[in-house]
Amino acid sequence: MKCWNCKKNNKNKGYNYEYCSKCGLYIQALQQPDLENIIELLEKMVERWGLKKSISFFKRHEDNGVVFKYKGIKAILNHVFHDDDITIRELNALIKAISYISKEFEMNITELAINLFWFAKDFFNSHQSHLLYWIKKGLKERNRYAYECLLFEFYNPEECHKKKVLKKAEKIRSIMRTLPNY
Repeated sequence: MKCWNCKKNNKNKGYNYEYCSKCGLYIQALQQPDLENIIELLEKMVERWGLKKSISFFKRHEDNGVVFKYKGIKAILNHVFHDDDITIRELNALIKAISYISKEFEMNITELAINLFWFAKDFFNSHQSHLLYWIKKGLKERNRYAYECLLFEFYNPEECHKKKVLKKAEKIRSIMRTLPNY
């Protein structure tokens, strides 16, 4: 099956055949029962944190249709990234939510994907190749968050004093000076 986002053939045949092997997004179309399951999981997660009143991540229409809000999903991802309190099912629900935002509403989700896959790389030690894909895409788009992620990777304590690493970090900082703030 071909991915709708990166246009690559999916190579995953076993464990996670529903997700693209290149970009990590959900390949299949999400139906109403899938959206209800995602909302239920994310509501339980937000309720567990005690942020139910401050984070609104979806909107219902009169016909029971659901629309995910970009800012609400971003707030959830920022909270997840700082608190390290998430399960694999909730991670998959967040991947489906950002896939839905991108596919149905054609929004740019590069920052959301970098944030989510960076967390998955650190916390679950998975999704390294997906993070690299989104960083490369962010660098092509000149996304400030992608440059910040790349710069953070250069601040490894074992490598931060090498001349080559310092030159690369300075080059990234000079590029970031020309980028607009969020």
